[in-house]
Amino acid sequence: MSRTDNPVADFERYDAVQERAKEKLPRCSECGEPIQDDFFYDFDCYFYCADCVSNHRKSTEDFIS
Repeated sequence: MSRTDNPVADFERYDAVQERAKEKLPRCSECGEPIQDDFFYDFDCYFYCADCVSNHRKSTEDFIS
């Protein structure tokens, strides 16, 4: 991407390219946000980000006691 003498226009062009790239990312089935991490979780074609998966993490100790 080329730069010009107009930093505002350069940023807007850069931001537009980033937004188009973000639209291609998979979306989390729970929060609906694009998953921008290096990996995601796929459960029967339902995609989840690491944050949403960790929200459902439970301890087996809760079931034993």
